[in-house]
Amino acid sequence: LAWIPGEEPEVARGPKWPTLVAAAKRVREGKVGDPEQVIAHRASSASAMQDFMGPLMARRPIVTWAVAGLSVGLFGLQMLWGGGEPYASGMRMGAAVKGLIDDGQLWRLVAPMVLHGSVIHLIFNMTALFGFGTFLERFLGWRRYLVLYVASGVGGGIASYLRPDEVVSVCASGGIWGLMIAGAVLVTLPRGLLPRMVSEVQKKRAWTPVLINGFYSFQPGVDLLAHLGGGVVGGLLLLSGLLTRGVPACEQSNDPDRPPRKESALVTITAVVCGLLVLGSVGAAFATARPWELLGAPALLRTAIP
Repeated sequence: LAWIPGEEPEVARGPKWPTLVAAAKRVREGKVGDPEQVIAHRASSASAMQDFMGPLMARRPIVTWAVAGLSVGLFGLQMLWGGGEPYASGMRMGAAVKGLIDDGQLWRLVAPMVLHGSVIHLIFNMTALFGFGTFLERFLGWRRYLVLYVASGVGGGIASYLRPDEVVSVCASGGIWGLMIAGAVLVTLPRGLLPRMVSEVQKKRAWTPVLINGFYSFQPGVDLLAHLGGGVVGGLLLLSGLLTRGVPACEQSNDPDRPPRKESALVTITAVVCGLLVLGSVGAAFATARPWELLGAPALLRTAIP
């Protein structure tokens, strides 16, 4: 299709492509701006996106790496101590069990966020962790990101505990769902925190895995309540503005004369407490249940039978 201003479009013979026909109609109706202005606008948007993403990508997502390393390491121990069955050792390593939580083992509301039930479970969660976590950590900073992940994981653990039936749940997906929903909310309602081009590009990428995982959450053997609990907490933290309070707008963050952002002592203390809460919960599970003893010979008891 060729078009010269002031003349009718000249269309070659052959099938009509709907996209080109619609474009020709917009040109004839004057709905397309000056090409030079369009090119300049796109160049400006691309430059703004580069200015925003450049410094962001230079930050190292250390918490994401740490969570991934801890999750993979613990899963290796689950497989080792459980003889290839992760649930056998997972219960001793802090999996959520309603009856044991009722008995006072409250660490089982936290420890499951770094435990997994199978290799597939681990792979899916680590893929989502790096897909959403690296961007969120670079944008929010490691302190706010750690608070987001742990709060979402605890929310998933509490929601899983509320289910009426007694199951052994390794609900690591609660924290992952918190990251997914938080990322989707951020790009959908950027509130000036993200350049328009960044939010538009990331919007579809964020919501597509949420919808796919939402469908998967209804499959048998999947802890739906943990997913919902973690997602609700992560979404509310972003939607309410609690987690982004103090984060500069994208225009301010690109200002070279602006001093580096310093987090308040409250944010730092909260992040440290969250990190210690996860490590302490796993440590409490190890000290109480001693999962490595599964490799030893079973303890036999002598019982007198009348």
